[in-house]
Amino acid sequence: MQRQRSKQKKHGKKRLWVSLSIFVVVVGLIVFGGVQFERNVVAGQAATIVSKAAPISSSSLGTSLADVELAPRSASEISDKLNESSSTLISESNGLFDSAEATVSGSTVTETLTTSKLNSLLVNTAMTTNGDQVQTMANKVLTSMQSAGEKNPKLIVNITNPDGKVIKTLTYSK
Repeated sequence: MQRQRSKQKKHGKKRLWVSLSIFVVVVGLIVFGGVQFERNVVAGQAATIVSKAAPISSSSLGTSLADVELAPRSASEISDKLNESSSTLISESNGLFDSAEATVSGSTVTETLTTSKLNSLLVNTAMTTNGDQVQTMANKVLTSMQSAGEKNPKLIVNITNPDGKVIKTLTYSK
């Protein structure tokens, strides 16, 4: 009798571990699927955002981000275009950013994005999943500046809170 109860307890524990393992695997698959879906959405909108917010060459309109080519522009022209398109950038962010402002100093363009909805953890998470796409966009801007004759072009993206405190700084250079 004692032996039978002992076997039932062991069998019950084994069943619990198997069920828990299956649950963890299912949750992992759902999270992985969600991240991949989000990356697909970001990739699909990235070319649209770049084409609206940067001086794009007419030959690459309507293509994916990998195929977009920016027209050669100086740092001040990039900054001016980013400022002209700041409302588009804010609306395309679906409310994540409250304001956007670009400044230029020599061959360095600094884009300051202000957000009241993101914190450093969320920004770091977004960069983990979509950092390669941000890097691609930054490289396209830097290539555009370099093609226009800018020496040592640099792009700095500051993500700040409404108080002006920097949440994250992204620096790209060629």
